[in-house]
Amino acid sequence: TDKTQVYFGGESRNLPDELRKAQALCQEVHNWLMDNLRPGAKPSELYAHCLDMVQKQGWEEGFMGLGQNKVPFVGHGIGIYVDDWPALAAKFDAPLQEDMVLALEPKIGIPGQGMVGVENTCQVTARGGLSLTGEAADILCL
Repeated sequence: TDKTQVYFGGESRNLPDELRKAQALCQEVHNWLMDNLRPGAKPSELYAHCLDMVQKQGWEEGFMGLGQNKVPFVGHGIGIYVDDWPALAAKFDAPLQEDMVLALEPKIGIPGQGMVGVENTCQVTARGGLSLTGEAADILCL
């Protein structure tokens, strides 16, 4: 499975607002994907909608990484390989099928700060995504 939890070394009151806002957007994107992870959904359309959500809030530069580390997808299948087919990415038009398992991983890179985001392994169902690894969690402060 794939699972990501973001930690901040410090008290919650010291967590920069920029990180809070970016994490909240990642949670929003993750939750939207969960609601729409249904049989028949086209990965390319899910990806395009996520890009639109991020662009509307001005985070497109860091969405899914920075520089050479930027990836062109917001999720991927779980199978024999870590990043398996299908990808939630442009040009992936084969509809999702019931019981496929995918990692949803919206994340945002912030120069000089690091990465925030959410990642859970989810099953495609007629009612939307069923998380196999928990909910979209907030940043945990240590």
